[in-house]
Amino acid sequence: AIAKSQLNEKAEPARKVFLQLINLYENSTNEFIVPDVTAFGAFMSCCANQIGPDDRKRYALKLVLGTYEQLCKEPKFGQPNEYIYGSLIKACGRLCQDKDEKSRLIETLFTNCKNEGKVSRAVLAGLLKSCPQKLRNDLLKDCLKLDVDSTKKRSRVDELSFSVPAHWCSNVLNRNQPKTFHSQH
Repeated sequence: AIAKSQLNEKAEPARKVFLQLINLYENSTNEFIVPDVTAFGAFMSCCANQIGPDDRKRYALKLVLGTYEQLCKEPKFGQPNEYIYGSLIKACGRLCQDKDEKSRLIETLFTNCKNEGKVSRAVLAGLLKSCPQKLRNDLLKDCLKLDVDSTKKRSRVDELSFSVPAHWCSNVLNRNQPKTFHSQH
């Protein structure tokens, strides 16, 4: 609810709820109360939707990156999946104001994502939306460009179609696999 709300401040309320969940887990003897990757993803999504001044966006980005590090270090919560990577790339695209830092973060995250076989349609869509063209071309250089029918009307000049290597999406649910990806970006 926080992520899609009209609130300007999304990161801080989401952080409070997320910390309550972590504290409940840490203080419970119930072994079934474990925040999972879905809870981490929901928190990261809230942060990715932060609006307002640059300092609040920077704070939200730090929360997202810190949460990703926590998820990577503590396997009891689950492993980052395609939704986590989608939220990460979205957050970097929306929240990072420094172009060099944004490119570096997106490149690192996308490389991790493809090496883990977790590139989904949403990850690719986020990458195309968040990424400078040169970096996008570098990151997607292993994709086979497909012929696009030149008789089709295109809403944009830079329409992209390509085939994604199978190992990039080997750990993605079948319905989310981007074997062929077509984007009007």
